[in-house]
Amino acid sequence: MTTITPTGRPLYTAFAIANLNPLVMANVVCTARDASGTVIQNALTIPGLKPLGHYAGYLSGPLTGRRGTLDCNADTLVSAIAFAPHRRRGLFDAALLILPD
Repeated sequence: MTTITPTGRPLYTAFAIANLNPLVMANVVCTARDASGTVIQNALTIPGLKPLGHYAGYLSGPLTGRRGTLDCNADTLVSAIAFAPHRRRGLFDAALLILPD
C-alpha cells in the first residue's frame, strides 16, 4: 500500500493469476525485485492453482510502498495481471503476463 500525500488515502496494487490448464495444477514461483534490482525476500507466495483455478490479492507486506518488478515462473500455462494506481491521474495502469508451458 502507498498513500496519496495530500489526502492520506491508501493506494493498493492488485495482482491476479489464473491457471489456464484444465488438467493439471499450476505451481507458480514469483521473485520480487526493488527498483535497483535487489530481491525482496518473502514478498509474494502464490498457492498451488487447481486446474482452471485462480488467485487474486493485493501486493502488501514487504512490497508496501515499493516500486520494482515481479518475475514469475510456472510449470504450466498461466495468465497474470497487475493493476497499480497512477499517482497523477488516479487511474490504473495494467500489466498483463502470459507464461507459456
